[in-house]
Amino acid sequence: MSDIKKHLKKFYDEEGFTDYQAKRYTEGNFFANRIRDEIITIAKKKINDVKGYNMIDIGSAEGLYLREINNKGISLCLDLSYPKLKRASEKTDGLAMSYYVTADAEYLPLRQGAFNGVICTEVLEHLPDPEKAIKEIAYITRKNGILFLSVPTGKDRMRPIAVSTEPNYMTESGHLHEFSKKEIRRLLEKKGFHVQHEITIDVLGEIRGLLNKFFRNFKADKRISKINNEYKDSQGGPASSMAKRFLKRLYFQSWMYLDMLLSKIPILRRKGHYAIFVAEKLS
Repeated sequence: MSDIKKHLKKFYDEEGFTDYQAKRYTEGNFFANRIRDEIITIAKKKINDVKGYNMIDIGSAEGLYLREINNKGISLCLDLSYPKLKRASEKTDGLAMSYYVTADAEYLPLRQGAFNGVICTEVLEHLPDPEKAIKEIAYITRKNGILFLSVPTGKDRMRPIAVSTEPNYMTESGHLHEFSKKEIRRLLEKKGFHVQHEITIDVLGEIRGLLNKFFRNFKADKRISKINNEYKDSQGGPASSMAKRFLKRLYFQSWMYLDMLLSKIPILRRKGHYAIFVAEKLS
């Protein structure tokens, strides 16, 4: 195993001692929730309760996607981290036929054409060789099978992210790459996939970042502070805290629906922090 792979494994094993997905898919993390909801909705429509529909989640972590889809056929969680898979085995206990494999996405120990559906969300950017991983995914996907892929698209942002070309580059999030949607489409087509759906997420990410900073520093005004001395909410906390929680919830929900609307506008659809690809294997 190369040094970078050892580094990656250590990184994700340490992350695996906490419930990563429970921390990621919180109410405030609207883009993560939208990626999850879009993929799960489309996957359920594709499966439509077909028996024998075999699915694999590559980089499954705690197995959230397969739990939500509730596939009737074989469901396989694959991850580089054993601690994450251990959690997945505890959480997916109710699935019909669930299996767990510790493996590298660039070297999948699975037979050709084994799966009708492949999920790979927020994984490619963590791999030293994303093209090799797509080649492996194409190998295990049967003809007319569907790949559900999501990646960060830093190169498509209003202010593109500059990524180091050093082979050992790693950010705190473990990202080794950023992509453009054009690059991903080209890579998928090269490996025998046809993109059926492409969904842009978080088209105004820079503005959202500024607003998030504002809300982190948000202070209740003096009038609310005065009310705070007279009333308590049902949990015994100050009324100002209740108002603050309400405003934050309203903000997050509004932003999510605004993003869904704006991402349909052609000029904005080319921009975004994340993208989902639903691609069919042609041969």
